[in-house]
Amino acid sequence: MANELITIVIPVYNRAGIVGRTLKSIEAQSVRPLRVVLVDNNSTDNTMQVLTRWAETVKDDGITVTALSEPKRGATVARNRGLAEVTTPWVMFFDSDDEMLPDHVSGYVKAINANPGTDIFMRGVKIVNLDGSQSVKKARGGDPFFNHLFHSTLATQRGIVRTDIVKEAGGWNESISRWNDLEWGLRMMLHSRKTVNIKGKPSVNIHAQAESITGTDFSTCAGALEHALDICEKDAYRAGRHDLTRWVDARRAILAATYSREGATAEAQRLLNTIAGNNRAPRRLKLLYHQNRIMGRGTAILARLLL
Repeated sequence: MANELITIVIPVYNRAGIVGRTLKSIEAQSVRPLRVVLVDNNSTDNTMQVLTRWAETVKDDGITVTALSEPKRGATVARNRGLAEVTTPWVMFFDSDDEMLPDHVSGYVKAINANPGTDIFMRGVKIVNLDGSQSVKKARGGDPFFNHLFHSTLATQRGIVRTDIVKEAGGWNESISRWNDLEWGLRMMLHSRKTVNIKGKPSVNIHAQAESITGTDFSTCAGALEHALDICEKDAYRAGRHDLTRWVDARRAILAATYSREGATAEAQRLLNTIAGNNRAPRRLKLLYHQNRIMGRGTAILARLLL
């Protein structure tokens, strides 16, 4: 049964007018029973009332909801608070402004039953942009570390992990305010034995928001983003995977190119100089930088060829 396998953990901050779409998508899941942990992260609107009202509404529909408050701000803090309540073998982290399709959880249940010995499952997602355009991020075969560092294949909406792996790996790093799921996903993979991509159509719609909680640009939060990549590098070294640092440096080069496209040329040059001074292949990384600065795409393919 689903509630014997998976708990869904969702941090929520000032989403009273938006979170209903996420909650309704959980209510529409094709499996019962379900377990959900909602963590209000010190909202200043009536988010907590929305959460508790929904919890009361669905309790007779096979959905067990725990609604908590976490006064210390930060999505990672809220996720860790929710994680502490998880007793099922698997945990799924999700975001409060996105939408599960009805087969999202059932697809994971089927995959778990069909793939014993697996620690991580990942699925594709659909991005719904502000202008109504859409794009798909597919589940990818091949090197899971490369795919995650370049394509965020274990972002919060895209996968489930064995609960004991998450707790063994230390949960979420609360020092990381941006790209925290990039670091978290890498660390989960470093602690896991086997990952599986579930093929097929995307099972989640990710909705872009005009007012993002974490911001919509990169150069104004350069320190936070670079901190996440620094921790990724430390995670890789700690696990004895020194080979992964070339991909982290490639992500730094892409980030520098993003700064440049945003007009923050000084920040771009600073980061590029730092990378070049610490890497054995500075010319190749500079080539990645210029390719991404000009084209804004296709850099992962070039990184595969050069590094």
